[in-house]
Amino acid sequence: MGEARRKGPFENRKRSAIKRNKEKLLSQIGQRTERLPMFFGPTILTTDENGFPDIGSSIHNTSIKQKAYFDKRDMESDHINHFKNIVSSELPDYDFRILGPENNDPPDFWIERNGKTIGIELTMFIFQDLRQEVKFFDDIQNKILDRYLNGDIADIQGIEVELWFGDYDKNRPRNLKPEEFEELISNLNNLASKPFGEPGPLFDDVVNGEILKATPPPYPIQEQGTIGNGFIGWRVTNVGYIPIKTDLGRITGFEISHSLKSYRKADYFKRLQATIDAKDKEKNKDHELLISVGMKDMDGWITSAESMHLPMLMDEWRTIQKTPKFLSKIYLDCWRTRTVTVLYERQHM
Repeated sequence: MGEARRKGPFENRKRSAIKRNKEKLLSQIGQRTERLPMFFGPTILTTDENGFPDIGSSIHNTSIKQKAYFDKRDMESDHINHFKNIVSSELPDYDFRILGPENNDPPDFWIERNGKTIGIELTMFIFQDLRQEVKFFDDIQNKILDRYLNGDIADIQGIEVELWFGDYDKNRPRNLKPEEFEELISNLNNLASKPFGEPGPLFDDVVNGEILKATPPPYPIQEQGTIGNGFIGWRVTNVGYIPIKTDLGRITGFEISHSLKSYRKADYFKRLQATIDAKDKEKNKDHELLISVGMKDMDGWITSAESMHLPMLMDEWRTIQKTPKFLSKIYLDCWRTRTVTVLYERQHM
């Protein structure tokens, strides 16, 4: 594709056009048709201390952003309606009619099943530390989008850059210093000076003892660097075709991805039990609990660590570790696999 586009008269006109059309570009976010989540992956499988399969790591392409909810009630309505649609087809014996929300929750909703009015409490399966990281990443993306809309980023369309924070796989977000953000913008702009889309130079590749000349992927794929004494790491993971996962990519034509930390199998089961325990309170006496897995959060973010991996492990979930004192039923609604599992049902004497 030749040398990358550099700043000149065309670039100056581009900057002016972007500034004139800033509001128009921003409005496109809300006008675009909602798309289904893409497939996440890949997932690295390893073994646990007993030699059984375990999840070792979740690597790039692991977070996407869809349209945010208007408010908490909008999210809860999506939550209960999704559950009802799946139950109606997969578990007809548990089908119900939605009576409406409870303003003074708990519960979040009242439903009717077999002529009986029942309260149902809603919650999400999430890793709190991961959510803090995604929120931090979201703030960085918003800053990058704002700089692009003001014409401060060179033409790097067709590139996907992956970020991670702190030690790889041990992410610990903290406040981003202004000088660190400027360093990140400078790194992005430097990518436009590369021979974009062209294969790199041939290199020696030893195959069965024979030295062959191999051609690497299109440059600048695998280009990488660090910012803020290693606080932020980045690398180019795609050149040419990039999977669009966020509003930033839809508007700019380049994507900034987020590499998430990894979790072990035991982390999922511990988190699932903690989610149940947090809702098994006297105020939820005789109510049912719906745990949604893989639905987007209030800001529209979906992560593979939450949406893909728990459904993969549910065959190994034997039972809840502590019998609920107050909840009457517990459901797990996995959005990615469109399956509902009844985790617990109180047996009436």
